[in-house]
Formats: sequence, C-alpha cells, structure tokens
Amino acid sequence: MEVSIILAAGEGTRMKSEVSKPLHTLLNKPMIDYIVEASCEAGVDKNIIIAGEKNRGVLEENFINKNMEFRTQKVGEGIPYGTGYAVSLAMDDIKDDDIVLILTSDIPII
Repeated sequence: MEVSIILAAGEGTRMKSEVSKPLHTLLNKPMIDYIVEASCEAGVDKNIIIAGEKNRGVLEENFINKNMEFRTQKVGEGIPYGTGYAVSLAMDDIKDDDIVLILTSDIPII
C-alpha cells in the first residue's frame, strides 16, 4: 500500500500570523490543498494528515469528501515536536511493506 503522511501541525507563529501555516493561501487556495491534490493524483492509497490541535477541525472540514485520516500533534512546552515526532504519530497505521511518502504542507510548489 502507498501511504502519504502530510505534516500540517505548524502554527505559523514565526510568520506572526493567527492562521496556521498549512492554511495560508497561495493563488487563492490554502497551501495544503496543493499537497493533498498532488498526493491523490499520484494514486496514494491512504493519506494521513498530522494536524495541530488548533487547525485539525478546519482541516477535517476542508477535506471532508476526501479519503483522509487525521492524527493530532500536541504543541507546547515539554511536549515533543519536530518532523520525527510528527511522523511517529502515524506509525501504528503503517505496515512493514508499505511505501511511505512524507510531505510537508507548507511547501506546495515542488
């Protein structure tokens, strides 16, 4: 099975924004939309979005008609963070023979 893990827990604090990074728009569309579309067009069997506590609800609403699974990455002092930790949240859903693609939601034009 081909699985994509889409990292989307960024809060955008360094951008000095109230909007989380994946939801910032580029050409009138949230950046994460480009990533999800590319993953779906590539024929990935399962998409797992690692969302932040603040943006999970919005992301779930945005992708309600797509085959997405969500995991929540907690953010705060004393809580692990970073790419490795975010990916580890999806490990229970991945089998040894799966092909895994790890994508970031804030780099849409690749």
